[in-house]
Amino acid sequence: MKRRSRIHAAGLTLTEVLVVIVIIGVLAAILFPLAQGMRERARSAQCVQNLRQIGIGLQGYIQEKNGRFPDGSADVSWVPGITTTRCWYDAAAENMGREYVPYHKGDPLPSAFGCPSGNGKAYEPAWPYTGDYAANFYLGHPNHGVTTISAVKNPSSTPYVQDTVKQNNFGTAIYGSGFSKTANTAFADRHRGSGNILWVDGHVSTFTHAQYMMIANDPKRGGPYNFIRGNW
Repeated sequence: MKRRSRIHAAGLTLTEVLVVIVIIGVLAAILFPLAQGMRERARSAQCVQNLRQIGIGLQGYIQEKNGRFPDGSADVSWVPGITTTRCWYDAAAENMGREYVPYHKGDPLPSAFGCPSGNGKAYEPAWPYTGDYAANFYLGHPNHGVTTISAVKNPSSTPYVQDTVKQNNFGTAIYGSGFSKTANTAFADRHRGSGNILWVDGHVSTFTHAQYMMIANDPKRGGPYNFIRGNW
């Protein structure tokens, strides 16, 4: 008598299907945050590179102007009858491939002025550029005695341009106790709890809001006002 081999139909039981689904769910729960973290680290790295390029543009302008900063009192450079000097972003953009045309706000800034984790659009309808970075208005401001780079005693520890939520200027108000991190000119810690700062000497650092405030309010630096001016 010949034995007949039994052929079982291939397939998964309900239990096996459920186990596979659970495993996929666990892997997704583990990998999704990792992918998000890698994406944000890449964005932060691009932001750092943006600030370095802006720093090179600003250094070029400062050298051309015999060591003078762009006008820290100028929010913009494109209001006829009001602004006669360069604001920081127009000054930097001149050395980054953008031709400066007085009182003309239509030409876009180089892409480096937009943080990949920023809002990517104009802060307000009247504002022609994205609101992702802000500059220290104490540098180059005629009322604060720091009009030239030689007046900054500590260029490697004096902030110049940083992550924020409005492309304008920032001052000591950013360091007030309880000041909102999401307010117009506040330091923005949008890179997974950290933000990037371009210092006067051209290097870029990444700090949490708490770390930055600790440095800004360090008594050894004479308080936030002297810290901002690099005068300590």
